[in-house]
Amino acid sequence: AMKRSTIRPWWLWLVPLTVVCYAPSHHGASSNNGLPNFIFFTSTKDGNEEIYQWDKSTQLVTNLTNDPGEDYNAATTPGWNKVVFSSTRGGGGAHIFSMDPDGHNVVQLTTGTDTDELATIDPSSHKIAFARTSGGLQTLWTMDSDGSNLEQITTDEGYDPCFTSGGQILFCSGRTGNSELWICDADGSNATQITHTANVDEYVPTIAPDGSKVYVGAQAAGGSQSILSVDTSNGTEKVEADSGGQFKDWPHVTSNGTLLFSLQSVEDAEDGTIHYQRPNGGGHDNQVPNIPSKSLDPTSL
Repeated sequence: AMKRSTIRPWWLWLVPLTVVCYAPSHHGASSNNGLPNFIFFTSTKDGNEEIYQWDKSTQLVTNLTNDPGEDYNAATTPGWNKVVFSSTRGGGGAHIFSMDPDGHNVVQLTTGTDTDELATIDPSSHKIAFARTSGGLQTLWTMDSDGSNLEQITTDEGYDPCFTSGGQILFCSGRTGNSELWICDADGSNATQITHTANVDEYVPTIAPDGSKVYVGAQAAGGSQSILSVDTSNGTEKVEADSGGQFKDWPHVTSNGTLLFSLQSVEDAEDGTIHYQRPNGGGHDNQVPNIPSKSLDPTSL
């Protein structure tokens, strides 16, 4: 059975925690089914990994990257009409790129032989944080939105960063054992472990638009994978999307509080579909229409 975390009182100094790792449309969020106007996701439906866009108004899916390299880990933020992603195009390991939401104006932001992925964007400054793998160790780095002012902010293990509205960074790390949720300042200082969950690995934090909850993907020692939430007012943790014998992963919260996530089979973890739960929807899962199988890692505008 999954054990509950022991949560330190980090929420007392993190308030207010409001708009973070999600991105509303510039037209405003729609109440139709609780879904955003656009969902961006990674899929291998055409062979290699590509970034696709799902348009709610037409329910059409468009390949935005269409490149022989692997394109994945799309990220968005409010107030900046860009999509940031990782790509192996050009060789030499994965790098961070940006593009318009329609796939145009692709710009390479990082270079080198290391692997750069799992980007997140500060909603205020548009600074980008990401995980760089070098010599087998993932650490956190930041840069400006144009790739300038590149800086390593952790020397210990860190991955899956997520900016808070106050400019701090939530991230995950296995530096003390299994993968747990941490938080640090934008320069990497004051790193504090938030969860202490035995036999459960936590990944990919994302925060509700009102700052009330932090969601994480959680994999138990037995292999089941579900979505957990941590109440930022008191630290209470609960299951938001139970595994149900499958993998539920890659949580993302939209501007109106809808929870998006990937639903994958135990037999084939890459054969995912994109599902959602409406705010206060009683935990009922719905599949996003017309998004094909082999789709993971949703984000939205």
